[in-house]
Amino acid sequence: MMWACSRPAAAGAASKLGDLSDFRTIVVDTAGLVDKGDLPGAKTRIKDLETSWDEAEAGLKPRDASDWHMVDKAIDRALEALRASNPDAPTCKQALADLLTTMDRLSGAA
Repeated sequence: MMWACSRPAAAGAASKLGDLSDFRTIVVDTAGLVDKGDLPGAKTRIKDLETSWDEAEAGLKPRDASDWHMVDKAIDRALEALRASNPDAPTCKQALADLLTTMDRLSGAA
């Protein structure tokens, strides 16, 4: 059973993968940059997610490979949207929203 909290990220520890809140914070930061129209800044910030996710792979993937792949694919879609030769803000926003939904669902927050 989940209790009400002001931030869905607080439920990150419920994930089979462990606490995803640090990764989620980067996604939220990136989405904020997209909302401000700073796609170059968002592209730079999402690199932090890629790097930290890749560094954590060895510890996360064995916990639940299926969940890890779901998040990894959502991250890949967000990276692809932000790294497009002509990134489109609505596409980037949707990819980031989908990534947050995936993370929250696996964390039991959605």
